[in-house]
Amino acid sequence: MEYERTVRMEDVDITGSIFFARLHMMALEALEWAFLKLGMPVKELFKSGKGLPIVNSQADFFHPIALNDSLRIKIECETIGQRSVKFKFTFTDTQIKAQASLTCVLIDQASLQSVPITGFFRALCERLQRVEAL
Repeated sequence: MEYERTVRMEDVDITGSIFFARLHMMALEALEWAFLKLGMPVKELFKSGKGLPIVNSQADFFHPIALNDSLRIKIECETIGQRSVKFKFTFTDTQIKAQASLTCVLIDQASLQSVPITGFFRALCERLQRVEAL
């Protein structure tokens, strides 16, 4: 599943290159879009008493990303554990510019304890594993 995004002024530093933390924000924006497209707006997850905090994030930059670059962000679910899920993002234009990953844990908002990934949320993550089929 791919999300398209143009690099805006708010995304870059004084050199006109993307500020590293903005790549993670774009990944999160793309993930929120994917959830919505697959029928689960993030607000519905929150309304159900669940949360999805990020517990690990990584990024590798291969080529410069600059102001006004038009990026395609490929969103995939790399692994689904019992209580955590790792999402992978590939940022491209004519070449792979960067890759990032976000590992999230499903929690109960009241207790702030992790809970098993089951039901609709597991099915949604599985659909992102089969990204070629979307």
